[in-house]
Amino acid sequence: MKRIILIALCFVFVLGTTGCDNKTESTDTFSSLKLLSLMGNDKADVVKELNLNENSAEILKKDVQEEWVIQTEPSEQVKLAFYNDVFMAYEFMFDNLKTAYERAVEERKYIGDILGEPITYPGYSPDSYFDNIRDYIGIVNHKMPWDYLEEWSVEKDSEQMKNMLGEKQVSRIDLVFGLKANAENNGVVYVKYSAVR
Repeated sequence: MKRIILIALCFVFVLGTTGCDNKTESTDTFSSLKLLSLMGNDKADVVKELNLNENSAEILKKDVQEEWVIQTEPSEQVKLAFYNDVFMAYEFMFDNLKTAYERAVEERKYIGDILGEPITYPGYSPDSYFDNIRDYIGIVNHKMPWDYLEEWSVEKDSEQMKNMLGEKQVSRIDLVFGLKANAENNGVVYVKYSAVR
């Protein structure tokens, strides 16, 4: 009898551990670091790397732009955007502004670690710079909706950028990171390529 109980406990432990690993794997699939490293890649490579298919997302198409919306948690969605089949943007959409802010802080750290200091162009209101946010309370006390952002310049002559832009002529391409504070129960963290003419 003790042996049967021991085997049952081991079985429950193995199943519990496997379940935890799957959740970690799912969370890692859409990690900031992973998505940022895939920016500029071909859609087919991104979809394969993230283990997605047409049944795992709501797919919205308009001309040369395609968006994949994936429900990752009951109160969180991830949107992947492709332009000319090049991965050019992603968003984390939350039903909770505080969670969005926490994710934005994490995202800003990853981008800064990889690309260095932002080159955010002057002309925005000082309230619009993400790096000027002191804490979550500062966002709640500010008027909403409001966008907070930072920008970095990226190489516009790479093969991926040429594929993404097609025939369009631009003076530069920026990587734009931001937090859209829509309401206390709605926030969006985004990272996107932005072509400047």
